[in-house]
Amino acid sequence: QARAELAAVQAKMSGLTSVEQIQIISPTGTVLVSTLADDGSGSSAVRPACLGTSADGPVIAGVAGKGQKPGLLLAGAITGDRGEPVGIVCARFRFDIHRHLVRAHRSRTSRAMLYLLDERGEVVDESFNSDGQSARYGEQFLSRGRTVHDLHHRWEGRYVLDSGVEELAAYAPIPSLGWGVAVEVPVAHALLALRRLERQAALITVVVALFVVAAATWSWRTVVSPLQSLSSTAERMASGATGETVKPGGSREIAELAKTFNRMSLALWESQHTLERRIAERTRELGESREFAELLLNSIDHRVIVVDRAFRIVKANAAAVRMYGPDLVGTPCYQAFEGRSEPCPECAAARTFATGRAATEARSQLTNNGREAVEMETYPVFGSD
Repeated sequence: QARAELAAVQAKMSGLTSVEQIQIISPTGTVLVSTLADDGSGSSAVRPACLGTSADGPVIAGVAGKGQKPGLLLAGAITGDRGEPVGIVCARFRFDIHRHLVRAHRSRTSRAMLYLLDERGEVVDESFNSDGQSARYGEQFLSRGRTVHDLHHRWEGRYVLDSGVEELAAYAPIPSLGWGVAVEVPVAHALLALRRLERQAALITVVVALFVVAAATWSWRTVVSPLQSLSSTAERMASGATGETVKPGGSREIAELAKTFNRMSLALWESQHTLERRIAERTRELGESREFAELLLNSIDHRVIVVDRAFRIVKANAAAVRMYGPDLVGTPCYQAFEGRSEPCPECAAARTFATGRAATEARSQLTNNGREAVEMETYPVFGSD
C-alpha cells in the first residue's frame, strides 16, 4: 500500500524538478519507502521534524539539516478508511525560487548579501560570499554582530559586524511562513552609487558651466562688446570728436547698426569740416574787409572818430590819433576834444543820437597844436534793429 501511495505521488509530481526526496513513514517512525534508494528503510533516515505532523493537513515541517545544503520539509498524514493514521508522507524540496531570486539579486550587485531566515532567526539560505564559498547554514543571524531584535516586523537599519565592517540592512517578514528575508550591503559599497551620482552631477555642472561660459563669451563677442564700442564712440563724439568709426562685428543686426553709425559719423565729420571751412573763408573775407576798411579809413586825411551812445570813442583813424594823441580810443569825446567832465549840450553828436540824422557844427577843440576851430559833421551808424 505504501509503494502504491508513493507511485501515485511520484506520478503527480514527475514534472517538478524541485522535489529532492519523498518518504512514506509508518506511524512508528519506520521508513517504508523512499524515492532515494540509498535511504532504504530504517529509522535513522527519518527526518525527525516530519514525525510531528497530524491528520489536520500538510504542514511545513522545517528545514532539513543544519550545516547541510538547505531543503524545505513538507509533511502530511496518511489516514485509513476510518480516519485512523496509517503513515506519514515526508517530502524534501529545494529552494529553487529563492535560488532564482538570489541569482537575480547577484546580477545587480556582487557585494550585497541576501539571507533567508526561519522563525528562530537562523540562516536557512543565503547568497554566496564574494569568495565563492557557500554560507554556513543554520547559524543564528543575530549572533553575527547584528542588532536585529524583531523578526516579525519590517525594519531597516545600520550596524557594525564583528569584523568591523559597517553594514546597511533591511528586513521583511514572510507572514505565511513566519520566516523573513534580510539584505545587507557594506556602507562603502552602498555609497558607490551616490559617488557615481556625485561625479555625474559634477560632470553635468562642468558641462553646464562650460556652456554658460561659451554662451557668455559668444554673447560678449556678438552683442556686448560691439554695443560697448558703439557706446564709447558715441560718448567721444558727444565730447567733440568727429569722424569716429567702429569696426562692424557681432550679429548681423549689430553689424548693420555699426555700418549705419559709421556713415552717420563720417557724414557729420564732413558737414562739420565743411562748416568750419566756410566759417574760415567767411572769417578771412571779413578780416580782409576789415583790413580794407582800416586802410581806407586811415588813408583819409580828415579826422574820423566813432563814438558810442555814451560818447565814448571806440575807433579813430590815423589822422585823428596824430591830432589828439594815442590815448584817444576809450576816452569820452567831450573830455578829449573839449576838456569837459560831462557831455557838451546840444552838440552835433547828441543831435544825431536824438534824431538819427546827420548833423553839422562849427566848434573849437583842443588838439596837439592847441585850440583850433573845426567844422564837425556827425553821421548815424545803425544796428540791425
